[in-house]
Amino acid sequence: FSNPPGVETTSHIQSLEGSFGGSLNIINGGLECPADPQGYHVKAIVTRLRYYCIAASVVGVKRLLDMDGCEGLSEKFEECVMTGYCPECNDFFLDPSPAPSKAPSPAVPTEQPMGFRSWANDSWMGDIKRRDSSGMGMSSVFRVVTFFTVVYFGIR
Repeated sequence: FSNPPGVETTSHIQSLEGSFGGSLNIINGGLECPADPQGYHVKAIVTRLRYYCIAASVVGVKRLLDMDGCEGLSEKFEECVMTGYCPECNDFFLDPSPAPSKAPSPAVPTEQPMGFRSWANDSWMGDIKRRDSSGMGMSSVFRVVTFFTVVYFGIR
């Protein structure tokens, strides 16, 4: 999703910055941040949270993204866990894990190994005998004519 009017970020950027709530706010903010208590989106938020926890469990995520950035989302998450509708979220709610570690520093490229042959080196092609229809010799033509003669006349 791209930038909503007046917003200088995207849902992708919000996710990369660790904000599930910010991403949701950009996608469905007018409907779900906060949701109308009498509307459909109250149930949609709870279902979305449950599916988010299920997906995080399946993938092996240790920590959910932040719920900030979408008004009322943290409360809906707590309600989802407390009512028992989202048992998949229990581990994320009761046992908050520490903040994720930082990415390793970029590695310096290594030199090319000795004896390395590039994929672009096509000198090996000279060793291959070309076998295409334009290279059909007289003996091949004779075999083809003999085959059709035997088939046509039934000579054995």
